[in-house]
Amino acid sequence: MTQPLRPALDHPCLPYGVELDDDAAPARAAAAPEPDQPAYTAYVAPEAATPRSWRGPAYLALVVVPAVLTLLWLLLFASPQYQSRAEYVIRGIEADRPTPGGLADLIGGTQTAGNAAREAAVVKDYLLSPDAIAALKARGIDVVRLFNRPDADLLSRLRFDQPRAETLLDYYRGKVDVDYDKDKGVTTLAVRAFSPGDAQRLARALIDLGEGQVNVFNSRAVEAGINLAQKDMDAAQADLLAIQGALTSFRNVSGALDPARQVEGESSQLLALQGQLAREKASLASMSGFLSAGAPQVQVQASRVAALEAQVSALKSGTTGPSKSVAQQLNAFEQLKLRQDFAAKRYESARAALDSARAQADKQRLFFVAVVKPGLPEKPVRPRPWRTAFALFVGLSVAFAIGWLILAGIREHQAD
Repeated sequence: MTQPLRPALDHPCLPYGVELDDDAAPARAAAAPEPDQPAYTAYVAPEAATPRSWRGPAYLALVVVPAVLTLLWLLLFASPQYQSRAEYVIRGIEADRPTPGGLADLIGGTQTAGNAAREAAVVKDYLLSPDAIAALKARGIDVVRLFNRPDADLLSRLRFDQPRAETLLDYYRGKVDVDYDKDKGVTTLAVRAFSPGDAQRLARALIDLGEGQVNVFNSRAVEAGINLAQKDMDAAQADLLAIQGALTSFRNVSGALDPARQVEGESSQLLALQGQLAREKASLASMSGFLSAGAPQVQVQASRVAALEAQVSALKSGTTGPSKSVAQQLNAFEQLKLRQDFAAKRYESARAALDSARAQADKQRLFFVAVVKPGLPEKPVRPRPWRTAFALFVGLSVAFAIGWLILAGIREHQAD
């Protein structure tokens, strides 16, 4: 049975005279606002433009257009660049190793590899230095004119007729690459230029400069090791020759080739005469015992004794006499001989040191070997339009995505 409607006099939202159904009263009462919360409608602002509306044009302007312009430039205007490659090694004389595969071999191999790496690094630094540019100019290769060609494009060529040294060096290092492979011990030289002939000519000149630098290393090693030993040997040889001259002068003045042998002979003769004199004196004493002093036998024996005594006295005065005696000549001769022996030993030591220095210099001598000579390129290595444009496109896309994520994060943070 339908319930009669009754007026909702106490309902705040219904006008007077409108009755409320009893079954819908609870739902309507629940939907009605509380007496202390006034009913109102919130104002909603119109939705602002989102970044998606301009993301497409920004991507086109920042990514697509630069990649397309780069591709067109490389295809239509960029000048071709040709590359000439060469390979060389720097080696020294390696000593024989008594125990291959042992600890000495390991140490020796490591030391040899370290020396080769150090020498290759020094040559590399020289080839990429201003000294190399100056040496190339002295050989008739002007690096500025080589890379400042009027037919080359504006972005690739050297844009100054008289560039600063730092600018020229940076540009030169961008065209010349020197790479050392430690595993193989081979250094690779790569030279790029705007014509095949220029690239090959520059690469050949750099190979010659590297070999010349190695020769400079060798000459310095010789000067450091051999020249000092050579000077010592020359001084020792001069002293030895001077003493030889003094000995020759002494022999010419004294008239004796070897005073020592002369003294030895005279000493032997003196001993013999002294022995004979002692025997003759004994015989004279025995005669005087049974003969008179005026006897002819006694007088003859006395004369013989006197003659022997005179000979003994003469020999003694010659070996122990004044300044012109044989003894003093022997003393001077022995001093000269002693100086000669010292000079000879010094000369032998200096000659051995010179031989050792030469052997050491030979071990340290370097050899520059061009394994692959610079060739004449036929195909340009640059520009690479499609590869370069694609790499630029990928890089700009990644950068754009990162920037977009950063911008979205900032906007979301500001909204919170």
